[in-house]
Amino acid sequence: MGAKTDLLLLAALLWQQLAPAAAQISGCTASVVTRSCVAGDTPIKYIMTCTNYPAGLVSGSTITWTFNKAIFQAFQSPSGDACKMIDNTAGSHGATVSCTTSGDGLSVAIAHTGGANANGPSLTFEIGGGSGNGGGTGGTGGYGLQVLPSASAWPGAVPADNIAIASVAHSGGATFTGSVVFFQTITPPVVTLNSGSMVVADQPGQLAIKVVFPVASTFVYFAAKKATDNSVPVAVFAQDSDPAVHLGLTVVPTSGSAPAVRFLSTDIASHRVNIEFSSQIAKGTALEFRMTTPLLGALPNTLGAVVFNIWGDTQVASDGAEFAYARDGFGTITASVSGDPVTWIGDRRVEFKIPEGKLTTMLAMPDLVVSASPFWGISGEQWIGRIVVTSAKTQAMVVQVDVEKDLTNFTRSVLAPNDFDSMTVLTPPDMVRGQPPHDSQLTHPEGFVMLMGKMPCKYEQHVPCREGLLIFSQFATLFIASSSASEYYGEHTAEALRHGHLDFDVFDMKETGAWQGVLPELWGFLPMSAETEAMLTPEELQLLAGNAAAGNSSTGVASVKSVEPKGICIGCSDSAAQDRWSLMGGGHTAEL
Repeated sequence: MGAKTDLLLLAALLWQQLAPAAAQISGCTASVVTRSCVAGDTPIKYIMTCTNYPAGLVSGSTITWTFNKAIFQAFQSPSGDACKMIDNTAGSHGATVSCTTSGDGLSVAIAHTGGANANGPSLTFEIGGGSGNGGGTGGTGGYGLQVLPSASAWPGAVPADNIAIASVAHSGGATFTGSVVFFQTITPPVVTLNSGSMVVADQPGQLAIKVVFPVASTFVYFAAKKATDNSVPVAVFAQDSDPAVHLGLTVVPTSGSAPAVRFLSTDIASHRVNIEFSSQIAKGTALEFRMTTPLLGALPNTLGAVVFNIWGDTQVASDGAEFAYARDGFGTITASVSGDPVTWIGDRRVEFKIPEGKLTTMLAMPDLVVSASPFWGISGEQWIGRIVVTSAKTQAMVVQVDVEKDLTNFTRSVLAPNDFDSMTVLTPPDMVRGQPPHDSQLTHPEGFVMLMGKMPCKYEQHVPCREGLLIFSQFATLFIASSSASEYYGEHTAEALRHGHLDFDVFDMKETGAWQGVLPELWGFLPMSAETEAMLTPEELQLLAGNAAAGNSSTGVASVKSVEPKGICIGCSDSAAQDRWSLMGGGHTAEL
């Protein structure tokens, strides 16, 4: 018996040595079609190809692709249009397949469940997800697989990292191993405008756009667009530059030396800057593009916020899709609120009355809520006397501001050095105050940052200074300021000082589709409620019917004042931006 067993073992060993080795999968690559490679954004589709699948994808077999990062969401597809085999050369192949992603998001298994066999050797698979994805085809002579709903967001926990193939395995035993990097997720591009004023037609100092390149690149384009309509170009760039001179452009690397620019031009028709490099820059390179005059023009005469579309090289996808981004830029001054009170947005002007004896929600953003209450003047006019800002999430107070209504007997010498002249500011006890020279900054436990202080003035004994607060939200910047009633009662009169009041401005508006409250309704962002209509006179309602709504998110700036300023330029500028810049250390003299 022992001899027989030995002979059987010897025969098995000889068979293993003589049998041909299983052919392995080879030539595996991947690419991605996407409008953004920023970590956390969602791609359109992945394209995965191996030039040699020896066993093909035949009845009962499965091919599993595994990546180094979790790029798939949980998904299992039945047979049907959501997961089907496509013959790249002769139309529909007729095979039925199912696709299942792993619980950890690293892998997708593609199983043949019926129909014709896909014999290979070249097979291409497409795993699609984001808006705009389509069928597409695979490698020449192979087969494509379209799986519509299975692509996941880029791994947000790794904001800048390489995405690579880890392995490809066939259920028949053939495998492909070895890391094949095909793109890199990046942090979002950053757009910064340095300007002493946001008034239309003023000249900014510098526009800087910082980009991390997700693929090796030879060019980058920047185009300015209207935030509410990406098909409308905005005139941000001024000069159709001499390609050999590169005036007004400096390229600053995060590290190392700056790449040489071979070509620079501006396309005036599309308001686009085209920058080409003398040699290819490496994937993962971070560059800041600083633009000044003559390349950078005056602030555009365009209502609302400006965004920048950013394009790069086509190597991020095998079908030629460029990587592209739309990133917030800036907003010029386009809207105001003031009066009895009165609000402007573009050329839309509305006078209204705030209910007395209570706080009214003027503006509710996803993170902050702004409420106000009025008081009455001696002539029956209305003024804003209190503004309260609270957290939308917890309803906790962020700040309460009350105006000092009667300043006719103002005397500076009785005040402590850091006292406010014209208003009282109440903040929660757990606000954290900054250290000098940033001791005018307060930080709320929920992360809201506030700056407060006096606007530059002469500090005269009996003339109070205007004062203000800046509050930074994820969706806007709020500016609350004190003001006299000089526009209503005349300069330096007793009644002007007796009717001190509050104004507020809203800058840098974002995602206004989620906003609620009286002001978004008056601006035309939302249908007007019965409660808001009750704040308007019949005459005002009639005027409003013929005045076009501003449109959702059509402006980057709005202001609320208790009296209409003289000489205001509706739809083009207001003093609010100058006041805001003054609070931060520059600008004009501001006395109450």
